[in-house]
Amino acid sequence: MAVKYGSDEALEKIFKKSKEIRDTRERRRITVLATITSVLACLLIATVVLLKGQTLSEATSSHLGAFLLPSEAGGYVLVGVAAFILGIVITVCALAYRKRNKEKKERKERGTEQ
Repeated sequence: MAVKYGSDEALEKIFKKSKEIRDTRERRRITVLATITSVLACLLIATVVLLKGQTLSEATSSHLGAFLLPSEAGGYVLVGVAAFILGIVITVCALAYRKRNKEKKERKERGTEQ
């Protein structure tokens, strides 16, 4: 019975296939992140449009600094706070993604050096 592949050829094919699988997963993750970002941007725009002209009648009655805001600024303040929080979340996700890629690259370099 003849062997179809030598051990070096088999390892090459295995590494090639695993790289293809990793690349496919990476593209899928990037697509999901891009989709989420687009949806959040659309929601932010929709919030601005829906809250246009909202008043701060409840907030202006308190003594927490809201008296400095015009009566129609409530929606804009809410959108600003929401955008800031979403920006923080996206930044944290991007930093974690970059850190993971850096660690992968370092592991890969150490694996080829040994």
